[in-house]
Amino acid sequence: MGAKLHKVPGQGEVHPATPESVHELFESFVNQGDLEGMAHLYEPNAAFVERDGKVISGSVAIREYLRGLLSIKPRIRIHHLGTIDAGDIAVLLSEWELDGKAPDGSHISDRGNTYDIVRRRKDGAWRLVVDNPWRTVLTGRTKE
Repeated sequence: MGAKLHKVPGQGEVHPATPESVHELFESFVNQGDLEGMAHLYEPNAAFVERDGKVISGSVAIREYLRGLLSIKPRIRIHHLGTIDAGDIAVLLSEWELDGKAPDGSHISDRGNTYDIVRRRKDGAWRLVVDNPWRTVLTGRTKE
């Protein structure tokens, strides 16, 4: 697909210029082991839905979750399925596969289907608002 990026004036940082670029950059940052890059793709008050339905939110909690993910030295492949575009908000639908190594050296493999919500900021960059990598359906669960 080739991520569409732009530089934010005065900051020199590269940002996703399309909703789909969020997943493309996430894949790249995971495969590079780039925690800062990954964390930068989330809005400050973003929510992350774990497989069991627990919702973690905010920069600090999400960064710690991502740090744990990187501890297995993952390689991820994200295949974009579609985008539901609603102006400055979009839903990204993707399939992903991940391989890594457990602390004991054993192989870890996982896969899932995303249902992620992203929003375009005033500077034109897209950020994750809700990251739901397993398309977990929440039924009466509350935010942690």
